[in-house]
Amino acid sequence: MKFVAVSIAVLTRQFRRFSKSPGAIGGRMVRQKNSRFLHLVLQARVRRQSAGFSLILVFLMVLTVLTTTLSINSRLIAGQYAESLQAKLRMARNAAENGLILASSELNKPGNRLLLGNLPSSQWASRWDQQQEWPVKGNYYSLLSDNEFNSLSYECKKYVTGSASDSDYDRRRRPFQVTEQAVRMPTSASLQLETGETQSSRIVGFKLYDKDYNLISSENGKVSATEKSYLVLVAQGYYNSSTPYQSDRWRVDTTSAQYAASAYKTTRFVLQQEYEVIPRCCGSSFAEPFGTDTVKPQSSLKCQDNKIVEWYVRGTTRASAHNSKL
Repeated sequence: MKFVAVSIAVLTRQFRRFSKSPGAIGGRMVRQKNSRFLHLVLQARVRRQSAGFSLILVFLMVLTVLTTTLSINSRLIAGQYAESLQAKLRMARNAAENGLILASSELNKPGNRLLLGNLPSSQWASRWDQQQEWPVKGNYYSLLSDNEFNSLSYECKKYVTGSASDSDYDRRRRPFQVTEQAVRMPTSASLQLETGETQSSRIVGFKLYDKDYNLISSENGKVSATEKSYLVLVAQGYYNSSTPYQSDRWRVDTTSAQYAASAYKTTRFVLQQEYEVIPRCCGSSFAEPFGTDTVKPQSSLKCQDNKIVEWYVRGTTRASAHNSKL
């Protein structure tokens, strides 16, 4: 045991003597220098990596800001365009709705009430164009002959205006004349009417159906004098800030160069509505089963008490929007 202790003491004195020698001290200095160098190299590498990562972060942030800005701008522009488009479509739809109201009201004028059951729709416009009995603007005509007019009851003629000295033709034209607006509806040359300063409409579809929804021929068909029929009207509404009008201001001048030049600015909307066509005796209300009046229309187009059958466009049974076009 003494020998081991002496050996350990000797080795300890030799290690201490060696660690204080110049060689050991120089080795430690070299190691310290190498450690500092490696530390500097590692710091430089870390700084380079940190700088590269920061550049990536800056690039991603800039890209995010640009993308967000572009997205917001595109949404704003799309929203403004959609708002403008929706406004134009609303104007065109309103014009189509007004056109349907005007058309049904026109067919319910006293003279036009006789058209649906007395004359096939394909003959309305041709008869208008051929009528030249009175050299007056509009070439008015009536579906009543002199004898028919004179034999009518007072209830049917109570809307007649004028003095007793007026001729039968003059007296008849006022309450029982047909109108160009009505007779042009079933044709491709229907009138385009003003429904607002920048709006207009025209009838682009006209169909008649019997009570069972069978199509009534426009060439030789007429609605029933005793049963309900149906009328389907299709109106096209127009919105155009440069709409030209004829001198009478209620019709659009569709043949003008201005109308053709501004066509690209026109917004269109098409609406369809179905109406009931109810026969009744003139000067009376609706008879059963459409009302309570006891005077009923007859298939001969006559009624008792010297009255005749007329047809009234009543109610909306179905409606639909077809399409829109810019």
